[in-house]
Amino acid sequence: AFSLPDDLSLLGTKICVWAGIALWLGNFIYAVSVTCKRSKINAVIAVVLLVIGVALIIPQTASMRRPRLYVEEIRSDMKKAAHAQESYFDKNNSFKSCVACTSRDLPGFRNTSKVTLNAEVGRTDFVLVATHEQCGDSQWIYRRSTGKIIGPSPYDGC
Repeated sequence: AFSLPDDLSLLGTKICVWAGIALWLGNFIYAVSVTCKRSKINAVIAVVLLVIGVALIIPQTASMRRPRLYVEEIRSDMKKAAHAQESYFDKNNSFKSCVACTSRDLPGFRNTSKVTLNAEVGRTDFVLVATHEQCGDSQWIYRRSTGKIIGPSPYDGC
């Protein structure tokens, strides 16, 4: 079965409609220029409509990609913090608990300015909880025992 990649399937039907209109206008421009050389005004109108259609498509696709960047920042910070926790454990035989963790709390961890990361620890395990200031109350959780980052979909508000 054919399916679109995640990025394309989640963009929504509005963009598909606008892309269809843009393709139709492109074909119309070509047909007018080949068959009706006298109706230049139709070609000019079609070009103007094509430019307007493209101008409406570009902002929609750009806004759809922003949440993905936020998620990548969070994932990157969580991986760095997990690595810093493992390094800390190797030296101290325990994990480090911290709220709004920074490099002072976890040596070797460099956080992104918009990501807030908390570490909760046990004797043999730790849990990292991260939020991004652009994503409201959305939380991502990393458990050492599973090794997975769990969080909302990049297109569910963040």
